[in-house]
Amino acid sequence: MEGDRCLMKIQYLGTAAAEGIPAMFCTCELCRKTARAGSAEARCRSSVLINDQILIDLTPDIYYQKMRWNLDLSQLEAVFVTHSHTDHFDGAELTRRSAADYCKPAWERPLLVYGNRKVCGFGRRSLREEFGMEENPSIVFHELVPYETVKLCGLTVTAIPAQHDPQEDCLIYLIEDENSRFLYGNDTGLLLEETYTHLGNKPFDLISLDCTFGARKAREGRHMGFSENWEFLQELQKHDCYSKSTKVYATHFSHNCGMLQQELEQEGSKYGIHAAYDGLICII
Repeated sequence: MEGDRCLMKIQYLGTAAAEGIPAMFCTCELCRKTARAGSAEARCRSSVLINDQILIDLTPDIYYQKMRWNLDLSQLEAVFVTHSHTDHFDGAELTRRSAADYCKPAWERPLLVYGNRKVCGFGRRSLREEFGMEENPSIVFHELVPYETVKLCGLTVTAIPAQHDPQEDCLIYLIEDENSRFLYGNDTGLLLEETYTHLGNKPFDLISLDCTFGARKAREGRHMGFSENWEFLQELQKHDCYSKSTKVYATHFSHNCGMLQQELEQEGSKYGIHAAYDGLICII
């Protein structure tokens, strides 16, 4: 609380692309440097935790993230998944939220999992393969479509269509409370004009953008680098939802961009963008 104003807490649990940094099977210069530098430069697969209750993306690193940041995941109310790629949704981890795995479950309500049709299908398949059933009293799946809105935990979460994988309805998320607006924008390239219009007419307090390519030019429209991030922000500015007071963080960095945290910060400063890192907490 700040006076009578409720604040939104956003914690970056991971800030890497699919391979992580250092990547598991890689000996590139960045991966060697990161391994030598130790945990300060290491990056898990990308996800964020909002108000300790809502998780965006359930990555293969979630158990490590729980231990590293001392998270109480029994307090989770919901998981919103951007898309079905395994670095963003590890459905097998959901099978651990079962009464069979605990002497006494630490929750009294089901975990709500929101995502597109493919995400929900993968999640149910994980339960079927583990338990022989697609439903579990402790997990409830909700299929989202673009522009659908969900209200829970004092927040309004809107599914925004991403430009990432044409094989499914990939999503980014707009999260709002009475005072703040947060856009979590990866994995995606530049959005369609109609999507910017949908986001318009009210500034964001915090914008988080895919920066897979770092200082390099993005090779395709599925991801971005800093230059595409700047184009993205200019489009938001045209629609009155980006201003000088908006905080902007880049995330989802690939080891292929070849940049350490200080180098990412220096490059991002050219555009007024900060480089997120694992464990970063933003309050808006």
